[in-house]
Amino acid sequence: LAAVEEAARGRKVGLPSDPEALARITQLLDAGAGPARRAAARLAGVWKLEGLRPRLEKLATGDTDDRAAAFDAIARLGGGAGKTFLLSAAGTGDPAARSQAVVALTGLD
Repeated sequence: LAAVEEAARGRKVGLPSDPEALARITQLLDAGAGPARRAAARLAGVWKLEGLRPRLEKLATGDTDDRAAAFDAIARLGGGAGKTFLLSAAGTGDPAARSQAVVALTGLD
């Protein structure tokens, strides 16, 4: 997944046309662990998979490493909903979560 993420970011490689690709990303967000889950979250943001926003927001309430990847993805999705979510996260919760939300907010246009 790291290579796919790098290609998506650096060379603007889009979501594969394989219908199973979205299902695999969704599965990793729901049941993956560690680096694979975080890479799936970042890919959801890079590929602007708006339908995965609720899963990303749920992931953003999880462990510190997952949360940072989810905040990054939400920022990449952009829009008013992303900004509202990140502003809310930046104003509440533990200091680490607030800090990560602020960092993600800097990526919004």
